[in-house]
Amino acid sequence: MMKERRNSSRIYPADQLKGKLILSVKGRYQDVIAVQDASPYGTRVLIDCGVDKGARVILTYQDESTCLEVLGAVAWSSEFEEDSYLKGSQLYRVGISFDQENMQQNTLLFLSIICSNSL
Repeated sequence: MMKERRNSSRIYPADQLKGKLILSVKGRYQDVIAVQDASPYGTRVLIDCGVDKGARVILTYQDESTCLEVLGAVAWSSEFEEDSYLKGSQLYRVGISFDQENMQQNTLLFLSIICSNSL
């Protein structure tokens, strides 16, 4: 069990996003497979490659009417071993801490994630 590092409550999205979430690390783009939890301060996502702790990232959310970018850093990354729906795939959990200089953008991304299916 990992030590809790967040300073706010987490929301656990129940369904898939309406749009597409893309993680950019050092110019490499990675589709986010799932969002495991989110807050205005950060998120935990599943991707299919490992990412170094401390790496600077851009998280982009796109749907029919929205394009949001949030800057942040990888707080931690680990292999995801509880893979029940993608057997044979190597997946990684990545914890991302959002930069707090732009809380408005962070909050809009957070709301897009948690409200995606009700919009």
